[in-house]
Amino acid sequence: MKVKGTPSRGLTGTTLGFFFGFAAVALYGPTAIKFKEAMDLTPTMLGLLIAIPSLSGSLLRIL
Repeated sequence: MKVKGTPSRGLTGTTLGFFFGFAAVALYGPTAIKFKEAMDLTPTMLGLLIAIPSLSGSLLRIL
């Protein structure tokens, strides 16, 4: 199996992927207040709503 691409191309792709993934999760937190009002969430449910995308993204990076 031959690997295509260069190390700099791989580094650029992973850096961009990390940046956009982090930006999406970081922007998810402030919008959670609107979700809380719309869905009448308890504080525990709101905490899970905010934490699960970050935790699942971290765990998937390990794999």
